[in-house]
Amino acid sequence: MDSSSAMASQALDLLKKTYEVVDHPSTNSIISWGPDNKSFIIWDPEGFEKFLLPYSGGSRINF
Repeated sequence: MDSSSAMASQALDLLKKTYEVVDHPSTNSIISWGPDNKSFIIWDPEGFEKFLLPYSGGSRINF
């Protein structure tokens, strides 16, 4: 696998994990879907960082 394929695979994994976090009802106080269900709202940035980083395997995430 070349480096661009590896990066694409990592990005896809991160997107899948992020979707799971946003979609899970237990995280609604931290992050939830927006009114249109096409975006998400981070209600608690510190909680988001603490929850998502360990869940993503320690990957660096920059928004």
